[in-house]
This record gives sequence, C-alpha cells and structure tokens, in this order.
Amino acid sequence: MTGKIGDLFNEPAAKVRRRPKWRLEGLDGVQPLTPDELEGLVPVLPPFIARSWRSAIPVSRLPLSFYPGYELCEVRSHRTHARGTFWLLNGRRLTELDGTNQPFYILNPVIPIQLTDENVLFYVRVFFRFVRGRHGDFHFMESLDDVPGLHELDPEKRGSIQKHVAPLRIRTSSERDGWTVDACVLFKNTLFSAPIDVALDGTVEMGESTLLMDGISWDWA
Repeated sequence: MTGKIGDLFNEPAAKVRRRPKWRLEGLDGVQPLTPDELEGLVPVLPPFIARSWRSAIPVSRLPLSFYPGYELCEVRSHRTHARGTFWLLNGRRLTELDGTNQPFYILNPVIPIQLTDENVLFYVRVFFRFVRGRHGDFHFMESLDDVPGLHELDPEKRGSIQKHVAPLRIRTSSERDGWTVDACVLFKNTLFSAPIDVALDGTVEMGESTLLMDGISWDWA
C-alpha cells in the first residue's frame, strides 16, 4: 500500500464536534498549569471566554520553541473533566485548537514560526497530536509504550510490531526545501511507515506510505 493512507491525512479535516481524548502527556517539556497562572491569563481573554476560564480546572502548559513566546495550555471545565480544551497563547493572542490544521497555518506566518533541526521533530509531534485527518487520528509509534494493547497481542504479533516501531527521524534537511521526517504511524487498525514533509513555513504533508501491518485489533483509548 502506497500513498493512500497518507492522502487521508492530507485531506482537510472538519472541525471536531466531539472533542477527542487529546492530551499533552508524552510531549517533552509539559509543566503543570497552576490556578494562579490560569488567573493571570484571564485579563487577556475575550470576556465570554474569561467567564468560563474563571471556573475552569487548570491542567498543564507546554512552551513551544517553534513559536517563541507562545505556550500550549490545557484547561477543563467542571462539566467535562475528562476532555480538555487546548489554547495557543502568548499573553496577547489566543487561538483554540479545533482538530484542523488552520490554527497552525494561520499563526505560522504571523508569529512567524521558527523551525530548526533541533525543534522540527517537536513541531511534527505537536502538529499530529492536535490535527486530525478527515477519517480519524494518526498516532506516532515511537516506542513500544506507544502501542495500544500491546500486552494483549500474541508473541508473534508483538515481535513483528517491535521490528517496526521507531522514533521520528530527520531524513533530509535543507535551508531551501525544509525537512523530510521518517515516521512509523498507527491509523485505525493499520501500522505503516511514511515520510512527512515539513516546509520552512510549517506546512506539513504526508508522503507515500508503506504498509507494515494491517488488520490488527487495537485497543486505542
């Protein structure tokens, strides 16, 4: 299988109506968001958002090296403890992540985005964590800890998966063309490898995919 799965990610996704179980856990640099820090953000928020934030539950914050001065913050309402809302903010600008690539692509030229060999993999991880394909989420399988329900699979399948799982890796880097990143990706019941092209302006596209395993019952929460 080549190309077809990657095309599902490159197709524009609709805004999410039922918020997925997004989370910051597992991304490098996540810090707790304290009530005092949350209160400090309220003055810069639009009034209709500030009212809800005053009663929100602070969860976590993540400084973003590719957006200097910006943080990704998670807050939860008292009504929906299990699902947070995620906001990109810098003390003046506030942008909610909605499952599409638009929040990133709108901000990239405005800030502007500053990608380097040192932070491009971090950008790709954050981008894929909060951008959905039209038909669902794409998850990087960088270690066996990322594989859902691994302990429930038979030894043969576990061994096959172990051969394929690998951290993100920069394949090529160019001051003119950007980066190509190699990834092992889980989409629904399919494990595949694919190159991910990242332009200097932060545009992300998944290239032709290669099937690694298919038809496995994953217990993805």
